[in-house]
Amino acid sequence: MKSFLVLAFLILVGFIYVNRQRMYVRDPLGKVYVNNVRQPGAQVFINYSYDILLVKNDDPGAYTILVQDWDKIPGTPVVLKCVRWMACLAQADRAPIIPMDWKGKGRYDPQVTMTSRQVSFVAADGSKVLVALR
Repeated sequence: MKSFLVLAFLILVGFIYVNRQRMYVRDPLGKVYVNNVRQPGAQVFINYSYDILLVKNDDPGAYTILVQDWDKIPGTPVVLKCVRWMACLAQADRAPIIPMDWKGKGRYDPQVTMTSRQVSFVAADGSKVLVALR
């Protein structure tokens, strides 16, 4: 029994290591602000390279937004499997997304800035989103 638990633990660690770019773990201290107003019920998930996943399940205004450092385009992930309030697994290291639908005039510039402490961007409706990590 003891060796089975050790083997299961090693397999779990190996799975996490191999999928570290596509696995998003909940940051319980992460906070989401839209136009400087804190969003209750919004959950922040983060992966190994500080890409963020925002999930809000409450109606009205439920959303899932993924911002990855490699393309800096906010959007909805095409495929996402989640264990509620704990972790999510994207389809690939560079997860395919459906970009936000820009409703304004001109070209959409999300103005994404990403650091290990915060991520900010302009949503498709023009609101300013700030995600404070830790």
